[in-house]
Amino acid sequence: MKIRNQMHTTHPEQRKYVDLSRQEKKVDDSSGNDTDVNRIVERFARTGEMPPMNQSNASYMDASQFGDLAEVITKGQEAQATLDKLQAQQTAKAAQQAAENAKELERLRERESASSESDNKTLDGS
Repeated sequence: MKIRNQMHTTHPEQRKYVDLSRQEKKVDDSSGNDTDVNRIVERFARTGEMPPMNQSNASYMDASQFGDLAEVITKGQEAQATLDKLQAQQTAKAAQQAAENAKELERLRERESASSESDNKTLDGS
């Protein structure tokens, strides 16, 4: 099933559709039966037992030091972009180093091969 988000414009021919069917699902449905009130009541009627409750104490804090939510989200996105860029640079550097190591290994093998061939000629000639 394809879900399409429609951006409204004044001209119908300018409408743009976004295909959301290929996007990664970000919702965890694993606890669906435990959060549906109808299923909870049905299970209680059947078993007479309430579902387990969260035993941890609630905690509250003053988060005003973090600033506006939009600013925090923007800073988080900028940090993620910087991290992605650094990881890409590291990956490129590691690939370049691996290529250089492979070339050096090939040169060493060629030298070793040439050296062993000259040793064999020396032994045959003596």
